[in-house]
Amino acid sequence: MSEPGGRGRRRGGLLWPILALPGIVWLCLFFLVPFYVVLGVAFGTVDPLFLTPQPEWNPARWDPQAFEFVWEGLAAGGGFRTVFVRTFAYVAIAVVISLAIAYPVAYWISRYGGRRKVLLLVLVTYVLTSLLDNDSWSAVILVTATSVTSVVALVSSHARERFVRMAISLSLLTVLLATIGAAADARTWLNLASLIQVSLLTLAMGAVLRRVVSAPEVGSRTILGALSVYTVLGILFTFVYGTVDRIQGGPFFEGLPDPSGTDFIFFSYTTLTTTGYGNLVPGGQPGQLISGLEMMAGQIFLVTLVAGLVSLWRPGEGIRRHRERRGEG
Repeated sequence: MSEPGGRGRRRGGLLWPILALPGIVWLCLFFLVPFYVVLGVAFGTVDPLFLTPQPEWNPARWDPQAFEFVWEGLAAGGGFRTVFVRTFAYVAIAVVISLAIAYPVAYWISRYGGRRKVLLLVLVTYVLTSLLDNDSWSAVILVTATSVTSVVALVSSHARERFVRMAISLSLLTVLLATIGAAADARTWLNLASLIQVSLLTLAMGAVLRRVVSAPEVGSRTILGALSVYTVLGILFTFVYGTVDRIQGGPFFEGLPDPSGTDFIFFSYTTLTTTGYGNLVPGGQPGQLISGLEMMAGQIFLVTLVAGLVSLWRPGEGIRRHRERRGEG
């Protein structure tokens, strides 16, 4: 006889492997495939007329002569060894820096993130959106990050299982569409992925907002949830601006024909907070309409929800109750 809730635990046990699937696919795609290409070129042949490498994709027909030539060049020194040593040094430095940054951050989020986990993932997504352009292979990284953030937000908000499954399916679809768009250099697929990603972020933050509004009392978790929603608003409009820029004929910003991802997220947050430095201005519609909606959304959210929650928050109330319960025990 199975234990009550055993079925739910089995389903929950599959959730995190499914969430890790985009990252696993990403690693396989960008390690195994390039490594196989390198092997195909290394064990291929050389065109006798143009003296260019001819890759051989069939492993049964690989010719080790070119590899042996390079290996002999490494052993003899000279240009081959210099290139090899520099490449090895650059790769080693990149790996060490990546591990030094990624592992402590990932461990801290998973071990100590707790109620701050969603907000931390949102901040990581913000940093990636600030550093990377939402185009080509960089868009695949951004889509993967926002997908993970959206699904974790739904899980943390105790959303219904069917919504979590739908979010996972949409996340996998957006990663696939972004990958196809990057490989084929076709913006249509990337635009579809961005639109689905905006819908997914809206669904996830709607679940977080519902959890915040329906909370019986205002605590740190409620405040962090509201801050997460407010921060995601800026990221969400950043995706919208980037999609509009790719779809419309003219430039999105006036006087800036080729904006970067940094420009879009900077403009989004200056608009959301109504800071308005004035260095980036939409050149026409629908950019002006969307930016006006973001201004109103940001101000209404701050004035009504965040301000109301902060006024009701009593930081020491939880500690006092905990001490009272310990005293009664």
